[in-house]
Amino acid sequence: VQVHPDSGGDPEDLLKVQLAYDVISEDALAHEAGVAALIGQDADQQTLAQSDGPTIFVSVASYRDAEVLHTLRDMYEKASKPSRVFTGVVYQYVNALPEDDEFGKVVTRFFSRVNLVTQAAEQEAAKYKDEDSQYKFLKRVRKTQLKIQEEEFQEELRCNTKTSLPEAFQSQIREMHVPFRSAEGAVYARHLAQRLYAGEEYMLQIDSHTRFVEGWDDIL
Repeated sequence: VQVHPDSGGDPEDLLKVQLAYDVISEDALAHEAGVAALIGQDADQQTLAQSDGPTIFVSVASYRDAEVLHTLRDMYEKASKPSRVFTGVVYQYVNALPEDDEFGKVVTRFFSRVNLVTQAAEQEAAKYKDEDSQYKFLKRVRKTQLKIQEEEFQEELRCNTKTSLPEAFQSQIREMHVPFRSAEGAVYARHLAQRLYAGEEYMLQIDSHTRFVEGWDDIL
């Protein structure tokens, strides 16, 4: 409204806003197509019909949260009838490391342990008076940085997939994988998770770091 010419706004600013909304719409349509494919593949109505009692859909949006793995495990293990619980999870995480540059593998700022090592290394390097000594020191530290980075990266991959959970639960989990740089906030992530709904009778939206009481599904 503020940029509309009727409100004294600049027509060029209005055009920019309109173009931005066009991009958002195109992106939404792309997501709709992708989600429809996921639902068609993973959420057939026959599976719902064979569940033990009224079905429950649990919506989960996770942003780089290692706890999501424990949340899902706890949810199914504490359900009285886990066969009736279906989950839609949106994982937003580091799903790939940057491509090598001219010096080889790249040390990123994506992971907490690496960042601590990098910060300490930068402080120590500043104590060297000549660039050659500084370079040799940082080159030695780089090996440690890359080793820790790979460990953290593999752990992030492990925590953001249903294949890390018991096989008995995997067929009841529908998942969407989003690169963390493409995340658009909690509301949009919850919207994507909701699009994984496939007609269950009850619905529960939770955080990715949640714990359950025994028989929570009966209570719900």
